[in-house]
Amino acid sequence: MEKSLWINLPVKNLIKSKEFFLEIGFKENPEFPGNDNAASFLVGDNKVGLMLFDESTFKGFSQNEIANTSMGTEVLFSIAAENNKEVDDMAVRAILRHHSLQLAMDRLQSELMQVLIHHLHKICG
Repeated sequence: MEKSLWINLPVKNLIKSKEFFLEIGFKENPEFPGNDNAASFLVGDNKVGLMLFDESTFKGFSQNEIANTSMGTEVLFSIAAENNKEVDDMAVRAILRHHSLQLAMDRLQSELMQVLIHHLHKICG
């Protein structure tokens, strides 16, 4: 069996995390199809795997608490690229993904505020 390296990470939202990694160009690992608790990607020449686990699954097999990333660094990644353009393209895709999520959250918050104001007007007259 050929040697490989697997990076295992806990994530709060598996669906959004999987969408993010697909958006920036990672390829799903066909040998380990995802399920409700995990997603698998191949990195580079397929000798490195990235596994994303929902936090409860990760805690179950690591038998440790999840690191508090507001208090310290959990992990630092370096991703190889052919040239500066490839780095820039990946960064743009990541930023666009973040902004599209932020816009959706802002829109949802606005809609919720409108519903709340509508109900307050009904209640308060």
